[in-house]
Amino acid sequence: MDSKCMTQTSLASGPAFQNALLGSLLAVQQVWERLEKVAVQEQRPGRGTVPQLLARRIREGTATLEELDSFLNTAHHASPVQRQPLLVLKAGLLYKQDRYEEALKCCNEALAHGEYHFARILKGTLLLQTQRFDEALQSYQTAYTRPNNLGAAKRRDFLRVLFWVWSMAALVRGLDGVLKQNPSELQLGVQEYLEILDKARGKGLGDSSAQLPFQEDIRVRFSENLPDALDKEYAAKGQPVPEGAIEQAHQLLRDALDELELAVRLLSIKDPFEGWRALSHEISKVWPAGVSAVDAIREQRDREWNT
Repeated sequence: MDSKCMTQTSLASGPAFQNALLGSLLAVQQVWERLEKVAVQEQRPGRGTVPQLLARRIREGTATLEELDSFLNTAHHASPVQRQPLLVLKAGLLYKQDRYEEALKCCNEALAHGEYHFARILKGTLLLQTQRFDEALQSYQTAYTRPNNLGAAKRRDFLRVLFWVWSMAALVRGLDGVLKQNPSELQLGVQEYLEILDKARGKGLGDSSAQLPFQEDIRVRFSENLPDALDKEYAAKGQPVPEGAIEQAHQLLRDALDELELAVRLLSIKDPFEGWRALSHEISKVWPAGVSAVDAIREQRDREWNT
């Protein structure tokens, strides 16, 4: 393996590099804003036992963890229905601080009181941030299939949030497969993404899912996170960032996103299995020799089976 390939493999497998991509693809602020718009509707002035001041601060987006904890720890008379959205809001605030395990506990506590649609979505997103892909995607699937008491209009809003986050999660899994040179993970992520698109289109909500190719602002956000990620990666090793590593990381990211989009196009055809088997077979020949996933797929993209 040459030095360039070794550097690329190291970058792709590094936890800080991976977290930078996951954090970009599922931008914390975007996810939380989509969840918050519907979640806060369940806490209005004069409703239940939530004080009006707290309800107002929740609606304004200014409620703090301390305020939520104070109420949840003292309002023993609050019913499960009243506690659930507050627990989800608390989980969301923990999520924005990258305190994923604590946020997961809040989601699980909310679900212990009974099924709650937005707790399922946020739980899936938290699991995704810790790269527990199977559990994350199952959480979204459960949110989709479990009945809830939403009316038609709110159900549609809920599905818009769900399809966007769910489809992005599937693409995260596919991207992770490219970066880690794992064809089966790439295939699982892409197939899940295509199935979600079918579900969304069946509900007349195809435009609510993540679309490829990615918009330029998403790609820019990926790139902006890379320098800090590499600083953390090498600082943890007590080493400076090698010369040229940032440039190589940017190129690796661009190539990985291109290959993810290529895989989506290949598997979108009506009968993708022969093509995928050929692709997987060719990649398996070269990956053990130390060739990166990006170079392996690019090398095969113009072969006869892909014309």
